[in-house]
Amino acid sequence: MPVVYSTIDCCEMHATVQEQMGTGSFTASVQLKVAWADRIALMQDLIGSVWPYASAWGKPPVCNSAGVVPFPAEGVENGQAITYEHAIVTAQYSTDEDQDLITESLEPVVEFITLDPKRFRWGASSGDPLLEGEAPGRQMRSLNLVRTMKRLASVPVAVRDLAGCVNDTAYNSTRLGINFAAETLLYAGPQMSNTITTSGDQGWDLTVKYAYQPQGWNQYFRTKTGDFEEIVEVYDGTPYKSYPPEDFSTLLF
Repeated sequence: MPVVYSTIDCCEMHATVQEQMGTGSFTASVQLKVAWADRIALMQDLIGSVWPYASAWGKPPVCNSAGVVPFPAEGVENGQAITYEHAIVTAQYSTDEDQDLITESLEPVVEFITLDPKRFRWGASSGDPLLEGEAPGRQMRSLNLVRTMKRLASVPVAVRDLAGCVNDTAYNSTRLGINFAAETLLYAGPQMSNTITTSGDQGWDLTVKYAYQPQGWNQYFRTKTGDFEEIVEVYDGTPYKSYPPEDFSTLLF
């Protein structure tokens, strides 16, 4: 079966194919000769395409970058510029493309909850009571889950609608090796950017931050017990949730 790199007319340059295996990865590259006028179209068509040579690797390498230089000895002076007839496009392929498109990281967060001053005395249990402004704080350690997704074709509606909501089901991050229980991730809003080239949009880069609370965002600190507990409605006993649980499947996948 013939090797096909692109729908754009091009040809592989002699002795430029390279393949390399590493621990858990496979990379490849090739140089392609193409008409100068078609160089941008070729690079755009290559990005996201699969390495056309047969490979014993389980996951097919994907083109994640492409660069161009003029074909040597063909340039013709044209005023202050040079007119080129052909270009050499170097395409880079890798099995790590999916890892480049989605990344996750953790940010440490430390907060304090002010405790009830009636629980404490100065120096001894028989000492002077604490004044209202003298109450100590309880240290609360948590995390922010930061998730970046690159080259999305469109922005999920959930990005706009779910601010202030929590995950209704558990999320298992295979990248971090951490399981986040239901209602422990509070969606704190996105940062978005759009990459545009001469041919149009290339997709959205989206960074979303989730504030993590191990006890859950709909558990409330109770002074009497010194722990987090659920609050229920008096009239029907249903749990009160300050942060509505919602489906995060279009953001966490």
